[in-house]
Amino acid sequence: MSKPPKMMSYFLFMQEQRKLVPGWANKSNNELQALCDPLWRKLDKTEKEKYKKMKKAHKEKVRLEDEQRFASVMRVDIKTKVLVGQVDRPDIVWVTKVREMEEVQKQLAKAVMVSLP
Repeated sequence: MSKPPKMMSYFLFMQEQRKLVPGWANKSNNELQALCDPLWRKLDKTEKEKYKKMKKAHKEKVRLEDEQRFASVMRVDIKTKVLVGQVDRPDIVWVTKVREMEEVQKQLAKAVMVSLP
């Protein structure tokens, strides 16, 4: 699964304008950006703060949804031995069940290695 793009305050502003301004609903992202740029630049800090708060709320919502999704697939009542394959970040760790890895190693042991010309 690919990582969703980062949510930016400006993007939230653009999406809000797409819904609010008649005729902007069918604009492409490039067209919408050209229309929203001057409006965004005119906003003062307090108005932009609204979109920063929306961004934080969105980020928290995504985090909670991820936790729920992972909790639903993880069963805490079963213990499984795993082999850590790769650590991308502290919150992203790739693991493989030891039993599955042993099966892969058996298959590799049976493979015949040949050099290519």
